[in-house]
Amino acid sequence: MTRLPKRPLPIPTKEKILENFTIFLNSLEGRREFDDFCLFFLSRTERLVLAKRLQIAIFLIKGYDYQRIGKALDTSAGTISRISEMLRKQGEIAKLIDEVFIAPQKRAKEQEENDKKLKEGSALFKTPTLGKNLEKAIFGDK
Repeated sequence: MTRLPKRPLPIPTKEKILENFTIFLNSLEGRREFDDFCLFFLSRTERLVLAKRLQIAIFLIKGYDYQRIGKALDTSAGTISRISEMLRKQGEIAKLIDEVFIAPQKRAKEQEENDKKLKEGSALFKTPTLGKNLEKAIFGDK
């Protein structure tokens, strides 16, 4: 795992490099540039750590309990608790995660259910075929 130096950076230096980091991330356009950034600057372990944290957040928003998350991701309850607390404090991040990962799944499921209902309902209202059936539908039996 990547380690920080034992001597902390002076606060102005720390603030400036974090600002540069944010500016650079905001300048990335598209998945290709983001992937290139991640491969260049983040080790495999760092990418996995970030991916696991995101997945923990997704599972928490979906309502999974700590035990289920810990087992699925081989993660401690303490890590899950920290992510849960961050989501509580940073509601905008939770909303963004919901918009990107959870809401589309819900909409797709709802659309599938609606399509199924429409299909079932359409069987009740079959359109008569042309000819005698149409005549019967309009004028009834003679």
